[in-house]
Amino acid sequence: PPCSSTQTLDSYRKYFNQIVGFFVVEERVLCCTRGLVERLHLLELWDSALTRVLAAVRTLATCCSEPELLRGLKELLISYADTMQGLGVPVQQLLSLLHDFRAQYGEALHAKWATAFQTILDGDSYSPVNLASEEECARLVIAFPLSSIPTVSSVFPASLPFSPAIPAIYTQVQEFVKACLQFSEDLHLSTTELDDMLRRSTNQLLTRALAGSLMELATRPSLGPLQLVQLSVNIGELEQSLPSLTDFISGLTGMATSATHNTLLYASDTFRDARRLAEESVESRLVGKVDEFVSLAEYAWAGEEPTGRASSYLLDLLTFLRSIFSLFSCLPRAVAKAACMACCKHLAASLLSLLLGASGSRLSAGALQQLSLDLMQCE
Repeated sequence: PPCSSTQTLDSYRKYFNQIVGFFVVEERVLCCTRGLVERLHLLELWDSALTRVLAAVRTLATCCSEPELLRGLKELLISYADTMQGLGVPVQQLLSLLHDFRAQYGEALHAKWATAFQTILDGDSYSPVNLASEEECARLVIAFPLSSIPTVSSVFPASLPFSPAIPAIYTQVQEFVKACLQFSEDLHLSTTELDDMLRRSTNQLLTRALAGSLMELATRPSLGPLQLVQLSVNIGELEQSLPSLTDFISGLTGMATSATHNTLLYASDTFRDARRLAEESVESRLVGKVDEFVSLAEYAWAGEEPTGRASSYLLDLLTFLRSIFSLFSCLPRAVAKAACMACCKHLAASLLSLLLGASGSRLSAGALQQLSLDLMQCE
C-alpha cells in the first residue's frame, strides 16, 4: 500500500485483514481435515508472509513523520500480532519491530514539540503575568506550579514574575509525556522500564528542543535588555518547575519519586546554561543601547553657551537605564552588578572618546561646561 496516501492506515488494515483471512482459512482446513494442510507448511507460509509484512511496515515507517500516524500503526500491528498469535504462529518479530518504532516515534514527537515551543516563545509578550482576580490565580495554580503564589489577602490585580509563555510551555511538556505514554501502552513494559523511558524522553525534550530554543532566543538580536531580563526570570521558573514535572511523571507510572533517580537534573544544568547566556546578553545589549543614545549627542565644541541642564540625549539614556536597573532585582546580585558596572564604564569611555575626538579643534568653555553638567548628571 502507498505510504503517502491519506488512507494509509486503512490500506494497511485491509492488507493485514487479507493475510489474517488467508491464515484463518488455512488453520480451519488444518483442524477439520487430514492431509490437506500440514502444520509445518503453515508455518513456512507464515515465515514467507512475515518477511513481506515486516518489509512493508518498515517502508511505511520510513515515510512517517507524524506521531499520530505512527501511533495508529502501532495499534494496528498489536491487533494484527494478537490475532496471528491466536492462530498459533510466532509473532515475536512483529513485537520487536514495535520497540524499534518507539525511538522513531520519539523523534517525531520531539520535532512536533520543538515547533510548539518555538511558536509559544515567538508569540510571548515578555512581560509579567497579571492576575485580575483570585479565581484567575486558582486556575493558574492548577496548570502550573507557582513558586510564589499570591495569598488570599493579596490585592488583585497581582503580578507574577514570569511571562505567559511559562505556563504554556509547562502544559506542553505534560502533553508530550502523555503522548509518549500512549505509544508505550500494550508494549508490556515493566513499571520501571516505562518510568525510565518517560524520564529519558522528557529529559531529551528539555535539553535539546526547549533549551535549544531558549539559547537561540537569548542570542537573538531583536530582543532588547528588558526582554532578556524577563527571559532570564522565565528560565529560572522553568528550572524550579522540574521537581513538579518529576512528580507528574511518577503519578502516571506509579513509581514513587524516592524510588527513582532523577534524570531531570541534567535538564536543570542545561537551563542554567541558557539563563547564563541570557544574562550575558543583557550586558552586551545594554552597551549597544548606550552607543545608540551617545550617537545622538551634539556638543557645540567651538561655541554656544551651556543650556544650564543636562543634554536631552543623556536624560533619555539615564531614564532608560533606570527602568532597566529597576528589574535587576530579578537577576543574581553578581550578574546585576557586573552589567551595571559594564554599562557605566562604557558610558564613561564613550563620553571621554567624544571629548578626545574634539580635542583637535578649538574647545569653548561653554561646551566643556555642558559636558561637565552631563557628567554630574551621570554621577
